[in-house]
Amino acid sequence: MEQVLRYIREHLHERLSRGRLARLADLSPTRFHYVFTAAAGLAPTQYIIAQRMQRAREMLVGTGDSVKAISRSCGFADPARFSRCFHEKVGMTPGAYRRQFAQRAS
Repeated sequence: MEQVLRYIREHLHERLSRGRLARLADLSPTRFHYVFTAAAGLAPTQYIIAQRMQRAREMLVGTGDSVKAISRSCGFADPARFSRCFHEKVGMTPGAYRRQFAQRAS
């Protein structure tokens, strides 16, 4: 699974299908889902979203990139969808997160 986890981290900006990840692991999609969930503690889709949100948090605090650019870097074609997902998972908007945590990092 380490190869798959590394691939996910390196390709967060792309569409990551379960089929593609299963082929990397040389498993059927159903078996891959089971093995990945057991190894990572999250289903593949949940893991990918968690990794995207982690990258977004890092970029919001560590760069001056726009939310639109960050959303693309994290695999979201639609910045509004990214903002909704970020708010749902993190508990605040990307802009509010940047304002709160970028000040602490300075």
